[in-house]
Amino acid sequence: MRKTLLGMPVEKIDSSKYIMQCRGVISWKRKGGKGTMECATGFGKSIIACLAIAKMYKKKPHLTCMIIVPTISLKEQWEEILIAFGLSECTTVYVVNTIALKDIKYEVDFLVVDEIHLMAADQFSRIFSLVKYSFIMGLTATIDRLDGRERYLKKYAPVVMRITQTQAIKHGWINDFIECNVPIPISRKERDELTNMNREIAKNMGKFDDPEAMRRCMKIEEAELYARMNFPHANYKDMGAQLQVAALQGQQFTAMRTKFLYTLEQKIAATVDLINEFGLKTITFSQSTLFADEVKKRIGAKAVTYHSNMETLVRMVDKTKTYKKLASANNFMFKTEGSTLSTNGEQFIVTWQEPKKIGLTVQKRENKTNFKENLGGINTICTAKALDQGFDVADVEMGIDASRTSNPTQHTQRTGRCARNFTYSDGTKKQGIFVNLYVPNSRDRDWLDRAQKNSTNVVELGSMEECIALIKKRLKV
Repeated sequence: MRKTLLGMPVEKIDSSKYIMQCRGVISWKRKGGKGTMECATGFGKSIIACLAIAKMYKKKPHLTCMIIVPTISLKEQWEEILIAFGLSECTTVYVVNTIALKDIKYEVDFLVVDEIHLMAADQFSRIFSLVKYSFIMGLTATIDRLDGRERYLKKYAPVVMRITQTQAIKHGWINDFIECNVPIPISRKERDELTNMNREIAKNMGKFDDPEAMRRCMKIEEAELYARMNFPHANYKDMGAQLQVAALQGQQFTAMRTKFLYTLEQKIAATVDLINEFGLKTITFSQSTLFADEVKKRIGAKAVTYHSNMETLVRMVDKTKTYKKLASANNFMFKTEGSTLSTNGEQFIVTWQEPKKIGLTVQKRENKTNFKENLGGINTICTAKALDQGFDVADVEMGIDASRTSNPTQHTQRTGRCARNFTYSDGTKKQGIFVNLYVPNSRDRDWLDRAQKNSTNVVELGSMEECIALIKKRLKV
């Protein structure tokens, strides 16, 4: 097996990115071994971290390294990478909750924080005080946060290398995928319903300074406090009661509008049509597990789901029991419905089936593996938010986003699922496609506009028919 000077297997390295990845390690080292790699999804941030670990491990054989990740899925992925690069002995991977929710102190030479932008939350930020380290490397596609708390993260690991999606596409480091915005029309009745919800939200929201104040005032204590501060001449108890009612009604209509936009029948139908039309390896995103379940149901056996609300399955599994005597085997078969008998020449084998419950963890692992490895004809995985980051499957050809927040980081992570380069066995290269479905003239479009502030290669289309025609042209079918 050919290896680099740092002992990295050559077949695991993308030569087109390797020099820039090494430069990232150099930049990090020059900053005292404390910094963040802010690089487009698909560029190879994990490779940069592995290069840094390998470099340190070569000089210090007793190196201790800790990698903190946000999800179990990412933990499993990292463990596979570390084994492939021969770095598993010196490195341990933890899900952030394991560290942040306990008062156990850790001490390591090198701390790697994957998806570091998530670690500014009050609960997760405890890792920086619980883990003592000499060197730290953060990894993220974008460190910016809507709440501005990236300032906190930069104190520990300032950005020392930045590779934007535009740069990565220009240099061929990631796939030159296209992003299509496709309007999903609604009926006049649905438009009237949406207008009514908007009107009720605005009416109730108008009593508060901002949405957060409205949410707080759903509790009577907060509503009365808000009344004291903002309506000093009114009876704070009466005004507090009125504000609580307005807050509850406003939140109720907000939830109704959100569900309406997230689970719209036309979006489900459009998603299913795209999957069936092209048969591409596809990942669907939404904010609703109900949406994911319904798409999977309509697609059938070639689709799987992956989210936290998956129901426990009951699966029939084979059971066997061996006997030395035929009479004993026959006696057991008599009491066991549906059993069959076979022999290996020395023993008699009774085989039958029993129901077995398949829990969430096993289902998620199986579904992810079957999709990743193209097993059983599965070419679609339907998720809500569980695979927004850290799900690296290079041959994903199409992403479909049916609902979203206004967070650009979430959008960057989702589009990144189809941004990796991939070459098929016949030498042709993957043509990445990402489709955003939205309801025009609605909050849905507002969320999309804000989420796409850093996007490139966006094509505005007028209908699903235009979208299908564009994809056919790109795929040359």
